[in-house]
Amino acid sequence: MPGKNSSTSATSFQFLLASGIISLAVLSICLGFAGRGDVHTKPVAVVGSDFRGCFEKEARDYLVDPNTKVVLMVIDAWRLSFLVDPDSPMAFLRSSITSGRGVAFATTVQTPTVTMPRIKALTSGTIPSFISLVTNFFATADTKDNWVTSAASKGKKIAFFGDDTWLRLFPDTFAASDGVTSFFVNDFIEVDNNVTRHLDSKLNGDDWDVLILHYLGLDHIGHSLGGISPEMNRKLREMDSIARLVFETVSARAPILLIVMADHGMTNSGSHGGGSEAESRVPMVFLHSKVAIKRGGSLHELPTAQQVDLASTMPFFLGTEIPSESVGLSLIPRLADHWNLADSTLFSAAVQSAMHFSKFMEDHSLQRLRTVDESTRCQEAKAYIAYVQSSQAAKVSREAQQEIIKSQEQVLGWPVYLGLLLIVLGFMVLTGLSCGTTHSKSVRLVFHDQVSYFVFGLYHLSTYSTSLIEEEHDIWYYTSSTVILLYLLRAMRSHKVISSQSLYYNTKCRAGAVLLSLHRLGMSFTAHNRRRWSMRSVSDLLPPPVVPEFRSHLPLIDYLIVDLSPALLFRWSPFLTTSVCICYVLRRIQPKAASRRRTAVPYLLSILICWRIMLGVEHGWLVYLILAGIIATLMMSFPLGAMLYLCYLVRPENIPLLVISFEMGRIMNRVSSSFHLYAILCQTVFFYQGQSSNISSIDIAVGYKGLSSYMAAFVGFQILANFYAAPFAITIGFLWVQLSQE
Repeated sequence: MPGKNSSTSATSFQFLLASGIISLAVLSICLGFAGRGDVHTKPVAVVGSDFRGCFEKEARDYLVDPNTKVVLMVIDAWRLSFLVDPDSPMAFLRSSITSGRGVAFATTVQTPTVTMPRIKALTSGTIPSFISLVTNFFATADTKDNWVTSAASKGKKIAFFGDDTWLRLFPDTFAASDGVTSFFVNDFIEVDNNVTRHLDSKLNGDDWDVLILHYLGLDHIGHSLGGISPEMNRKLREMDSIARLVFETVSARAPILLIVMADHGMTNSGSHGGGSEAESRVPMVFLHSKVAIKRGGSLHELPTAQQVDLASTMPFFLGTEIPSESVGLSLIPRLADHWNLADSTLFSAAVQSAMHFSKFMEDHSLQRLRTVDESTRCQEAKAYIAYVQSSQAAKVSREAQQEIIKSQEQVLGWPVYLGLLLIVLGFMVLTGLSCGTTHSKSVRLVFHDQVSYFVFGLYHLSTYSTSLIEEEHDIWYYTSSTVILLYLLRAMRSHKVISSQSLYYNTKCRAGAVLLSLHRLGMSFTAHNRRRWSMRSVSDLLPPPVVPEFRSHLPLIDYLIVDLSPALLFRWSPFLTTSVCICYVLRRIQPKAASRRRTAVPYLLSILICWRIMLGVEHGWLVYLILAGIIATLMMSFPLGAMLYLCYLVRPENIPLLVISFEMGRIMNRVSSSFHLYAILCQTVFFYQGQSSNISSIDIAVGYKGLSSYMAAFVGFQILANFYAAPFAITIGFLWVQLSQE
């Protein structure tokens, strides 16, 4: 007994040591992604000569009229295709672009494509670090130099209505404001109505110079109903009509510059955060009521720009300095391709941008203005204007900007390498733990250690591939199938004469075959929406979903008034599937309690979960009953309570995956009790729900299930629980068997 206790203590110590090492590895890697690459700056080049006399006889340019009202309208998750596709319902903006009244750019957004980092980028012109994805949920005051606080300090009266992230980033900056919660994604009507209700008084008032509007409804539709929901067109028409209302109402009494843009895009599934074209290519449209039009634009070939360019363009309209750390370029010369702008406007904007950008790169054209003679200064000014409008100048500036952005996007190398080294060390400690728990007294590596090293080496090599994020699931699908087959072959080798009867009575062979079948079934659930199947060239080969998505949220009464038909059964299938799966969970993990009343709680909870899915709507009383039932069941049986909570939380079409994952964890013990096999399969089932390491695969909408107001901690917990639901389920199954055996 003392020997056994000491062995258990040593094993526990090794496990805790490995956990601590891996935790340090994660922190080290996060430190690497939190940093930014260094950009070497130079002293700002100053133009000594006064060129104002060269443009004294020019006509007035409305682009720099001090009476111009500036309106920035941000449409959250407004991807480029929502504007340029031929079937786009945004008639006003599209006609403004083709007529020349509006100038549109196809702007590039850097990752992470979430709201808070994007607001910082378009106001300060900086490239946020990747770790800002986490701080997106608890934004604090932005201390970087930006055009919002600069304009306010210059006496500009700024009004803001919309996403309250702006209020947290720029506290005490706005003369008038009303924020709406950006994280309650189930609401896509009131969240925009609360912004629009202020327009009548503000647009007809004269108590503001700059008006910022941030609409969230489009983003919320994507998160809750998907990126191709029919509700999208209705919301796009609403946004287009609001842009028309703002432009026409203000232009009737004062010049207006309206900028309509997006903070980021969205995928077809409605998510964002990654770097795909749908997430990182967004429109930016400039409309001015007074400037003379030179020529119209084409929706098929929009000029390109960077989102950070807005930070270097807005200061020119507001009479402020460009933010000190901005890596954006002024878009005024590009606006001159479509609008007739005065030479003085072009010259001032180009010099302001070039002087700022000279801290990053040497500008030889600006050097000529610094050393110009008084007799030729006006000729040099004209030549400089012609140069900044040329395609060569745009190409040189963009290439230099790309180099700067690339250097800022680089992560700190040494913390990442240290983290990888710690992961290897933690893996070696876990391997020693596995060797120590085997009954063999030899020091040689056991079978599952050999397999683990093979998998570890294969995955390490795959990290150097260009498509790891998109195709990582294939690596784990192949690895798991191979590992299970290896265990099967190892079990078969124990028979001198291999026959169907001997294999059937071999517990490990039967369990391995079932495990392999469950793995194949789990893979098929999301095969229809993986990247390789989404390519247009193979769109006809799309495999149908195993369980249809259930996002219609139609009430029960709608089903009862429809005659029974195959289509009706198809629409009922998620409810039926949920009921069958929950009954299976109850049968597998039978509740045990001292009294019959307590034993009945899990069954009542299961009925409530199925009833909520059948209703298709959230009722406060029903949610409270479900949550109370989950807590009571957890106190009675943690595995059962956890499984029922996951069944309540995940989307109905994913509930069968929970059962599959749970069964895989349970059956895995018959194949091998090795933690290495558990670790491999735990990685694999993560991808069954169609998720990946891409940020955009995170389903945010489920985080708000059961909530009527925003609770950051609880929302974050539910998002993570849903994201890792399948790994949690296989862990519950694996540990449930382990604890039952003890």
